[in-house]
Amino acid sequence: NPLVSSSAGFLPEAKLPTTMVFMAEFDILKDRNLEMCKVMRSHGKRVEGVVHGGVGHAFHIFDNSSMSRDRIHDMMCRLHNFIHP
Repeated sequence: NPLVSSSAGFLPEAKLPTTMVFMAEFDILKDRNLEMCKVMRSHGKRVEGVVHGGVGHAFHIFDNSSMSRDRIHDMMCRLHNFIHP
């Protein structure tokens, strides 16, 4: 991603809003997203990363288990509080 690539040189000057990144513990993309958050923070960007335990990729769309429903509720509450502090 050129926005967070250390060689792109774009990120330090980018006017990015505070960002919230939701991740799932068993998502194949979790490590990539954690790294993105780390790089953004290292360039002074405000990032809130949330890892939801016990669920996989797109749990909020594909999984109808009680665990997923609990994580979805948590995600929506966090998002609401992020937008309306």
